[in-house]
Amino acid sequence: IQRLPEKPEALYGHFVFPSGLAAAEIGARAGIPAFLAYGESSAKLFSAIPTTALRRRLSALAGVVAVSGENAREIVEDGLYPFPEKVRVFPNAVDPAVFHPMDRREARRALGLPEDAFLVAFVGGFIPRKGVGVLSRALDEADAASIFIGRGETKPDAKNMLFSGALDHGEIPRYLAAADVFALPTLSEGCCNAIVEALAMGLPVVSSARPFNDGLLTAENSLRVDPTDERAVASAIRRLREDSALRAQLAEGARRTGEALQIAARAADILKFMEERL
Repeated sequence: IQRLPEKPEALYGHFVFPSGLAAAEIGARAGIPAFLAYGESSAKLFSAIPTTALRRRLSALAGVVAVSGENAREIVEDGLYPFPEKVRVFPNAVDPAVFHPMDRREARRALGLPEDAFLVAFVGGFIPRKGVGVLSRALDEADAASIFIGRGETKPDAKNMLFSGALDHGEIPRYLAAADVFALPTLSEGCCNAIVEALAMGLPVVSSARPFNDGLLTAENSLRVDPTDERAVASAIRRLREDSALRAQLAEGARRTGEALQIAARAADILKFMEERL
């Protein structure tokens, strides 16, 4: 940074560790305002660093971009950055040219999926935290077809899986377009990109009734459940399959929510926040 021919006006580190801590330290040494984005799913991801050291290093930051209200609360109340006036919430967002409502029948025909199936989509790591096992069992109980997009060691094993595996990111919208519902019984998140993308596609969401989802999911776009209770997940899926009016209502709510989560607007708002603090 010191060898650059022109001194930066600001530094930005994405996530607390290691980028955010690096930005804070470089900013303090070089006299440059530094910012970080707090988007971790859990403070445990940097728990190896003593709280006193984190607080000392982060206190030099000019501001914090939090991806959810829960993240904003955590970084302040846990004492890592006890300056609430310098923390602003900017939920994750999408490129609307990529993620937007599409014709379901056309998507199913293109992918060779049955047109009459009730289809639930999952996108995420195949890991316990994302609820892959819980959702697999819930889908069997609800007798619903599914597609699982992702990779990892905890392989989904739902009986009526029509697709399971990793995809290039550009392929995901068509698979989501083929689904009736998006389900992700995740245990913890910062702000889940997969949920944001599903909302932008106009999909009703079944996900966790936990604080990290509060900024995204409401009664207008989702059914929220205990992510550890496979019967509750199955009941929500059955309810959406059997109640087409509710499904359409939540789909419209998802579409409206998704329209407000556009990446260009988010970037502009973050830059404005940073400029205010220079």
